[in-house]
Amino acid sequence: LYKSFCQTILVISSNQILKELLLPIPPSFYPPQISSILNILLTQQNNSGLFKQFSVIKSENPANNENNQSIELTDLILQTISEVFSRYPSFTKSSNDSNTVVDIESLKKQGVNDQYRYSFRDLKFGLTNMIGDNSIYNHHYENNIKSDTKNTSQSRIIRLAQEIADLTFSLPIDSYNLITIRADVNRLDIMKSMIAGAEGTPYANGLFEYHLYLPSTYPQDPPKCNLETTGNGEVRFNPNLYSCGKVCLSLLGTWRGIASENWDPKISNLLQLLLSIQSVVMSEEVYFNEPGFEGESGTEEGEKRNEGYSNIVRYNNIKFAMIEHIKNPPKGFEEVVRRHFYIKRDVILTECTQWINTAQTKLASYYGLVSDHNHKIATRFSSSSNVYINELKEVVQQLESTLKGLVINNTFESI
Repeated sequence: LYKSFCQTILVISSNQILKELLLPIPPSFYPPQISSILNILLTQQNNSGLFKQFSVIKSENPANNENNQSIELTDLILQTISEVFSRYPSFTKSSNDSNTVVDIESLKKQGVNDQYRYSFRDLKFGLTNMIGDNSIYNHHYENNIKSDTKNTSQSRIIRLAQEIADLTFSLPIDSYNLITIRADVNRLDIMKSMIAGAEGTPYANGLFEYHLYLPSTYPQDPPKCNLETTGNGEVRFNPNLYSCGKVCLSLLGTWRGIASENWDPKISNLLQLLLSIQSVVMSEEVYFNEPGFEGESGTEEGEKRNEGYSNIVRYNNIKFAMIEHIKNPPKGFEEVVRRHFYIKRDVILTECTQWINTAQTKLASYYGLVSDHNHKIATRFSSSSNVYINELKEVVQQLESTLKGLVINNTFESI
């Protein structure tokens, strides 16, 4: 299939009439184009380049024939794309311009989700230098990275390259469902991810940073994953998201689930993990995520405690997953943070207003498990029925002021 694709692209690029089919469509057209064939070619070139960069030398061992075929196919793709761009060097410039410039005036005429998808189409996956001072990785798993001295296998490299190629296309970039990833510029197995909370949940519109590390035994063993957005260890955002950052999930092997929920090296992958965190863990049923507490769902006390836990999440979501990130965006995600909050600023404030209105009518309890997990905050909120409402109003005002400080120029480049 890839060989046929390469042959087709070469034919199109050599025809003076058909070659226009490769160019991006201007953003003034509706619906906006997510990606042109030219951009797909560039993405494939980047993916193939990554594979070549992190791959080992081809083996003459017949047992590794499949690996060798993958590398040969990579060479074919790179040669094809190089030939296309050598014939039409203007293609590269046109695509680069398209990738970095977004016409705000045209986008403003579209809906929020169309604006969002167009603006994030090139921000799904990227590389960034994660090495800080003294050659130490600025990463939660820095000690694991140093101590993991096993040589990587060819199959691991191929699996990782395949997953990354899939992630560049499959990561969701809807306004209500965003996941982005950054890998270290020299190590694809060292990653960070920014997951946006889904609308309608206490995590709505917040950006939560996770650090990921794929050990040398990957994919036989699951990735390691830690939540970094915890208010410096002050907040437990979920029964399965500890204040220390631990992510409790059967897919990670940090919780004993049924066999079908555990990590399976043949079918489990990074995308599945990130989607599970976003949809299963970061859901509206915060309190009921605690094992054994599902039976309280629908009961008066259970619903009140779920509301209490959710109130704590909402407040700290605004404080740490919104305001803090806008003021201090994590390295590599600067443009993700700016565009996310700029495009969704009205949606965010509308939802926050709804949270304030709900708090004035819906009963909440901050005792039992809620207090156990966030004792200081629960004690403060339970001291008076107005404490949470007043503090929520105050932090929403801070958020509104912070959002007003976001300025984007007419090419959507932050200034």
